[in-house]
Amino acid sequence: MKGIAMIRVLVFTYVVTGLMLMLVSFLMYQFGLEEGQVSIAIMIVYFLAGLFGGILSGRTWKNKKYLWGMAAGLLYFLILVAASVIIHKGWSGDVGGALLCGALCIGGGALGGMLG
Repeated sequence: MKGIAMIRVLVFTYVVTGLMLMLVSFLMYQFGLEEGQVSIAIMIVYFLAGLFGGILSGRTWKNKKYLWGMAAGLLYFLILVAASVIIHKGWSGDVGGALLCGALCIGGGALGGMLG
């Protein structure tokens, strides 16, 4: 039962990610955002997606909500990494950026779990 609930949380998180990335691409198109601004916006999207996933996790599981939020953020990040490795046919990113992204996803999930 917990596995199905976590899949629901992850699907919700990726739907939120898709919607927010569409907003970022619209803003990029409208205002001609620079690469640095887009990178920051994407990191904010990752944090907010983790936060919303954590909130849903906290509402789903009443005990140790922040741990469930962290778990949702970690799974979200691991799926992002796996998808990136599959798409690029290997690791093509920098470790520092990946660690920052992971920290944002997991931290957002933990915060969301506490708020949920």
